[in-house]
Amino acid sequence: MKKVLLLLVAVSFSFVSCDKNDDNQVVAETSPIHGKWEVKTYDVEATVNGEPLPDEDIDLDNVVGTIFEFKSGNKFSVSSYNDEEGKWETDEGTYVYHTAQNKVDYTMVDPDGTSYTQTMNVKLLNSTNFNFNLTSEEKEGNFVFKLSLDFNCEKVK
Repeated sequence: MKKVLLLLVAVSFSFVSCDKNDDNQVVAETSPIHGKWEVKTYDVEATVNGEPLPDEDIDLDNVVGTIFEFKSGNKFSVSSYNDEEGKWETDEGTYVYHTAQNKVDYTMVDPDGTSYTQTMNVKLLNSTNFNFNLTSEEKEGNFVFKLSLDFNCEKVK
């Protein structure tokens, strides 16, 4: 999962700008998004120049089991298994939940100090299920790489 998130970071162009009319909210602990969410299933679609990438070329072995946690004070973390290191790793950042737009913008900082913002497009959020989409696009030379991930998560009790 860390590879996927780092890939999304590297290719993300969905930086967020806010104005005073945005509905940025500090999420109360009673909000449905507050807590830990474990990825149970996912769907992925990747293309290069509009052509689908074969499933065997997409390495997402450790996505299932990843934990997204939304904490008080708009703190955010992602815990995933790093099979290269053979251990669980946690990355931390912040988030803003835009209820009216059904999206969550989370901001993380790379080890080199560069920050990035990614948008989770919320498809379903209730007391037990959180389903969302992450998309990214990277252009390099004559190639355009697009990635779309649909995550189906359940609340961790």
